[in-house]
Amino acid sequence: MELVIGYGRPPWIALTLTFSFGTYGLLKKLAKVPAVESMSVETGFLFLPALTYLAFLQTQGTAAFGHTRGP
Repeated sequence: MELVIGYGRPPWIALTLTFSFGTYGLLKKLAKVPAVESMSVETGFLFLPALTYLAFLQTQGTAAFGHTRGP
């Protein structure tokens, strides 16, 4: 606690992570969906944004997938 007071500002990153993870846990518990089905929905929901990001990295030349150094 002394570190927070000494810093002079609230730890916004820690508070944001705490509340977002807590909200996620609460919503997951309230949904009452079995674990496998829940994970499938979450994975499906994040698939397109992740694929879009990987495609963006590939077009920028900063992706590591498929890039190897020569001998």
